[in-house]
Amino acid sequence: MALVGRCGSKEALLADSSAQDISSAVKSGGGATDPALNARLANALAKARSLSVPKDNIEAAIRRGDAGTVDRGHTATYEALLGDVGLIIECQTANVTRCNQRVKSHLHKAGGHMAACGYLFARKGVVVVELPSGVDAQTHSFDKLFEDAVDAGGEDVVHKDVNLVEIITEPTQLTSIANALQDKGYSLTSYDLAYVPSSGERLEIDGEVREKLTQLIDILEEEADAVHVHTNSSL
Repeated sequence: MALVGRCGSKEALLADSSAQDISSAVKSGGGATDPALNARLANALAKARSLSVPKDNIEAAIRRGDAGTVDRGHTATYEALLGDVGLIIECQTANVTRCNQRVKSHLHKAGGHMAACGYLFARKGVVVVELPSGVDAQTHSFDKLFEDAVDAGGEDVVHKDVNLVEIITEPTQLTSIANALQDKGYSLTSYDLAYVPSSGERLEIDGEVREKLTQLIDILEEEADAVHVHTNSSL
């Protein structure tokens, strides 16, 4: 019974985090509530639907993020280091003081600390494409995706996994590139604004640091206030 309770709690946390993601997307988009004009909102809505977040909750989250809504909460962004690994933690909170304390506490327990590391990152658009297997792979191969992404204005194309490819874009071109690739029949798993390593290369980390970083990110992402956790590592 305890396991079921924990699973339910985890699902509730994910749904709550998804709702906050929607509110944050609307707010950061200047109150734009049309997914066609707000790439971050479109991605947040897709995530919410995949988690079966009720329609009423989604609509309430959009209203909270709308520029005309009184209680929108506050956006807080933290820079931190865990050893040589840089982190940027984006939060949406109604209580900044409490959020500060909890983020600092989690960092301290993991052996990290608040530190200016923004220079390690660049704000970019990131489109993630899932390449098909089988017969369709001939039509939508990595080489073809690379060509189509560059033609659409992509800055870099990175083969992340067997079938997953990341296209890095300028923030202002995120939506247009995502739409262009969808129009060509590619399957997008997500597209959003993110902090990526400014050097273009991710920091390689050993097993001990990897374990600490994984645990820290898991804990931060379970926080109701945490919206996104970015790292410059190879994790």
